Amino acid sequence: MSHLKRWSLVFFAFALVLPGVAKDKKPVESRPLAAPVQIDGNPAEWPADSLTQEKDPSVGYAFQNDAANLYVLFQFNDAKSMSSVEATGMTLWINNDGREKKNYGVHFYRKTVTAAALIKILEDEGQSLNDDRKKEFLSRPSYVIWACDTVNKKGEAIPHPGVPGGTFRMAKAGKGASYELVMPFGMLKDPGAEKAWDASLPLKIDFEWGGLTEDMKRAQAGNLGDQGARASSAATDLGSQIGGGEGGADFNAPSSSLAGMRQIAAKYKKLDFWIDLKLAPAK
Repeated sequence: MSHLKRWSLVFFAFALVLPGVAKDKKPVESRPLAAPVQIDGNPAEWPADSLTQEKDPSVGYAFQNDAANLYVLFQFNDAKSMSSVEATGMTLWINNDGREKKNYGVHFYRKTVTAAALIKILEDEGQSLNDDRKKEFLSRPSYVIWACDTVNKKGEAIPHPGVPGGTFRMAKAGKGASYELVMPFGMLKDPGAEKAWDASLPLKIDFEWGGLTEDMKRAQAGNLGDQGARASSAATDLGSQIGGGEGGADFNAPSSSLAGMRQIAAKYKKLDFWIDLKLAPAK
């Protein structure tokens, strides 16, 4: 037998016994919803044995569904696993055809809106607000709301006509936090997909959060520019004082803006991982 054939057989046998090389992970199973869930970020209503744990990042998650909605509990077990989720929100990338591709997602995040914008949002959702209630809202300039958008592969919000919105809540839990989310089944369907969604087949879902927001990047770039200008000025002054000797700022020092930017980028990494989800049969 040639060396090439022998090593090919060895590699094939090795691949059979290595987890994750030739065999996909077992799908996570959503449980039938036994009782109504209040979306408040409190995991107390969820069965204690329903959480699936990931080691890196250190998070846990569970699913329940009824005939109309998918409920998700997502727990961050420590501060490191949270990254910058409070600034970026969380996106669930959903693929109906079994591929790990981020073409369509549901983005859950918090945003600040004016009182007038909040009134419009509530009225668009079908709430009837009398003049006194509107006056009460208008007594404050702005509000933080729990928002949910369907997004394309660029992360841009896209319309999903005829589909009611989802929502979420977050609550601190020890060193981490718990997120509770709910999505109507209509939000699980990519409006741009070529094939119709078969709810009996597992969904590919990617949890993604963290990283630097555009505002964070702009703020850091501004800080870097200010620091560079101050360092250049300091170098010139120092050079004149010591008669042409070397001077300037150490941009590898932890206190410098560039080093600080690197530290922030390392701390607030974008994190994500894929799972296969099998929905519970509707009752």
